[in-house]
Amino acid sequence: MLLSLLLPLLLLQWSLSSGATDPIYLVTVTSQAVGGSTETLCAQIHEPNEPLSIVVTLRTDNSNLTVLQQGSIKKDFYKCVPFKVPLVTVESVASVDVVIRGNKTFLDKTTKIVINPPQNLYFIQSDKPIYKPGQTIKFRIVSLDSNFLPWNQVFQTVELQDPYSNRIGQWLNQSTRIGILDLSHAMSPEAAQGYYTITAWDDKNQPISHSFEIQEYVLPKYEVNIDFPPYVTVKDKEVTLKVCAKYTYGKPVLGSVNAKVCVRSYDQDYYKPGFSNKLDACKEYSTEKVYKLFELRVTSMCFTGFHHFAALIAVIENFQYLQTDTTGCGSQVINVDKFGLPSGGFFQVNCAMEESGTGITMQGYTSAVFIHDHNGIRFKDILGRYRPGMIFKLKVKNQRGHQLVPVNNTGNSKEITVQVNFKLNKNGLAPAAHVVAWLQLPSGEIIPHNSDIPIPDCLLNVVSVEVYPTALPGEKTSLIIKAKPGSACSLRAIDQSVLLLRPEAKLHAVNGAGIKIPIYADMKAPDVYDIYENMFKNESSVYDVPRLNMSMGLAGLELGFDPEVRSTLKRTQKIRKFFPETWIWDLITMGKSGFVNISKMVPDTITKWAVEAYCTSPAGFGVAPMTYLTAFKPFFVRLTLPYSVIREETFTLKATVFNYLPKCIMVKVTLANSLQFTAQPCKGCTYTQCVCSDKSQTFQWIVTPSELGNVNIKVHAEAVWSQELCGNEAVTLPEKDSIDTVVQSVLVQLPLLRG
Repeated sequence: MLLSLLLPLLLLQWSLSSGATDPIYLVTVTSQAVGGSTETLCAQIHEPNEPLSIVVTLRTDNSNLTVLQQGSIKKDFYKCVPFKVPLVTVESVASVDVVIRGNKTFLDKTTKIVINPPQNLYFIQSDKPIYKPGQTIKFRIVSLDSNFLPWNQVFQTVELQDPYSNRIGQWLNQSTRIGILDLSHAMSPEAAQGYYTITAWDDKNQPISHSFEIQEYVLPKYEVNIDFPPYVTVKDKEVTLKVCAKYTYGKPVLGSVNAKVCVRSYDQDYYKPGFSNKLDACKEYSTEKVYKLFELRVTSMCFTGFHHFAALIAVIENFQYLQTDTTGCGSQVINVDKFGLPSGGFFQVNCAMEESGTGITMQGYTSAVFIHDHNGIRFKDILGRYRPGMIFKLKVKNQRGHQLVPVNNTGNSKEITVQVNFKLNKNGLAPAAHVVAWLQLPSGEIIPHNSDIPIPDCLLNVVSVEVYPTALPGEKTSLIIKAKPGSACSLRAIDQSVLLLRPEAKLHAVNGAGIKIPIYADMKAPDVYDIYENMFKNESSVYDVPRLNMSMGLAGLELGFDPEVRSTLKRTQKIRKFFPETWIWDLITMGKSGFVNISKMVPDTITKWAVEAYCTSPAGFGVAPMTYLTAFKPFFVRLTLPYSVIREETFTLKATVFNYLPKCIMVKVTLANSLQFTAQPCKGCTYTQCVCSDKSQTFQWIVTPSELGNVNIKVHAEAVWSQELCGNEAVTLPEKDSIDTVVQSVLVQLPLLRG
């Protein structure tokens, strides 16, 4: 016989006998509850061999509550019952007692759950998770009661502390408005790097804190994702490692991948044939020897970790310059047989992706568990969202290694479909339904699986943000926010690159409220070919290109270190120079209509903007699903700049031209002359080159800054007419969107002040 108490993230199991056909008893209940709320307990008895009775009791210090009582159970039994959680004033531990009786059966098992008192809910959100010295910190404090209604109060003190616990900002007796307090603080350009903390004390003198980081950083240009199986078994002969990289605006990255696959064993007695002896656990890294196995280089190293880890890191594959294809991905087949692990261990995969032309490198990491066999259960074909009252359907798969085994089915079917009907109470205030499934093997082993199903309209204040998914940089766009009339809504739009830099940054409501406000998600950028495919004309146009005497040396003239420099243009252009990291940080009040249409100028950054909103009102709290706007144009130039440079020291300025138009074009790139720096062409560089469709070309200059502070650098790229061929393809000239000018700044410092 077997009795289990199954809790979210925890499985408690007792085996009273080892027979595979013995009855199975299982009880599920939440591991944490809030006093006064309604929870559900479920009990299951599988194949009883005699009439049974079951009694489940919830015991606290002050009361005993009979949650379930059922007698004369003669066949398979499954029942779920709601129960009211007792009110508590402080965090308390309650006992769940399960008693099962029969003529020959007596089971009495107990587990513990935590009951928290209902509390007001607070969270602090900053406009971004990381800042540079000298930027302004913007943040909001949200105050709600236990029913998610605005709780207006006076925060006696709000403090800002630096990494050394020095108070550098303070606000006294600050009142919320419809549950929201909006504050900001301008940081000094000399602010210390590190983590800063915002702490607010409520009217009961209870603190709530939020941390952010100040750092000298350059935003990442793209993201690296690694596709590698989470489990590798002895039955697997080969597994495929796939590395993909995409820019924030959704296009693939062309470049090379350096991937390293390692295996670590849990077994202290593990050793590979060819090694002189097995290695003991170590406390520090130290390279001892270099071996050659399987005609590949293998390095043994000591690994600092828990004492039961084996001290072996075997580098079994080392792929140099694995190229990404037109999808931005590169793959490699790994021969698992070469590992030959006698017991459990895990794989580590480290990848470095280098962008072609610029040398910008981004890292990726993943791991996989090495096991002899694997039983598992997972959900399949789940919709992204469900609304209250919908029929919930899912497929459940039992997976043993890589072989699909039927569940509750003696036929040859490899999967079954389980249909569950449920209706969610609108007052449940749950942003997701937590679905738990468990697999009972013939041996009595219980294998659980769980998944959160988003339910967007569960909160009483239904909030949404509508935005057009694509826009050109610098053009106006509209955002429509909908919420309950009279709501106060916090609206934010942040560059996806910031979230790549700090991917763990999420906003959570505290005190077990169960609300999560994510600030990042994956999103595919739309294909722009259908928009721009008719942009090219059949006949070419010729523009007047007068010559300029470079000895004029006038500041502001665009110099590509080419004898022909444009002084007049017949095609219009817009200079891109507005590159915020947080585009929108607004606090909006809803009128009687319940919606607001706001107009915003799209920044000049080529990127994806993550847009989110949450609203408070007397009707309740609401969170809008994350939405995205991709700012994109099919032809643009991007500068690669360091965070700072030293005055009078040279650095290499790189300007990369991207062509997402359907045809090859001839591109001419020029660097504007400036009194703030001098520039020289790099050796052998040319500044008029072919750039074909879905390709990029990087141009370089040697720059020496002469002034301190933020120095502006202006680069102009333009498609020009040419009779030369780009490979075997004739050069075409677009009618529009073939010019791009970008102005960005770099911080110039004195040597003693740098870093």
